[in-house]
Amino acid sequence: MARLLINNEWFDEVSAKALRESEFENFFLENAETLYPDYYTIPFKGIIIESEYGTAKADLALIDKEYLNWWVIEVEMSRHSLNGHVLPQVHCLSAGVYGADVASYFHRKCPALDIEKLKVLMKGKQPRVMVVLDIPKKDWGAKLEKHNAILSVFQIFRSESGNHIYRVNGDYPHKFGMGRSKCQFAHLLTNFLKIDSPSILSVPDKEKVTIKIDGSITEWKRMDIMDAVYLYPISYNPLDIKKEYVLLKEPDSRYHIKEHK
Repeated sequence: MARLLINNEWFDEVSAKALRESEFENFFLENAETLYPDYYTIPFKGIIIESEYGTAKADLALIDKEYLNWWVIEVEMSRHSLNGHVLPQVHCLSAGVYGADVASYFHRKCPALDIEKLKVLMKGKQPRVMVVLDIPKKDWGAKLEKHNAILSVFQIFRSESGNHIYRVNGDYPHKFGMGRSKCQFAHLLTNFLKIDSPSILSVPDKEKVTIKIDGSITEWKRMDIMDAVYLYPISYNPLDIKKEYVLLKEPDSRYHIKEHK
């Protein structure tokens, strides 16, 4: 079990085996607004979603505050079967029918929503699904990705005095919009990652930029050579130079690199 030291106070991981599913859900839902500040967070247990694959209930809806995308979240325990329980839920929620009744339900739960913009968003886009799990599970992320769903891990830590802190790992519902560029390592310049669309970078030549890879922070330097723009790792290169990647930029200019698939 992991331990965390925060301000001279030790926090021990709460065993997932010792939590009821309802307890785990409550811990997550109580902190959802803080976890996803760019989204309206709406409890979503009041409606059964129908689809060609059957019916399902989600636990939470995330509506982008700029009405660019939306998500449904399924909170699951690691002791559940991926193939027998989780994937059937994901199928239903991904292909579900989300009509005007669902939009009205969201608006009742969250009056801050613009109901007209919400209806347009829901007509134009199916939600993506995010599964929130209590502990990491090998291969779950890859299998969910094949169904256009992502996996996030929410872990709970408690101190002897009863205080709680939380750790979030895995994928996150980022908003990248048009801020993206393919990139690949140069053949003759080892560890130089060539950026196909350099306008995405808001830092000048020879300046540092922080980039998240698999949820972890890495440091790179922009290098302008001849008519090309590269990123060079300040420390160890965490990427496979034989693979292609995508550089992604959030509206607040935070950067991510993901493998191009």
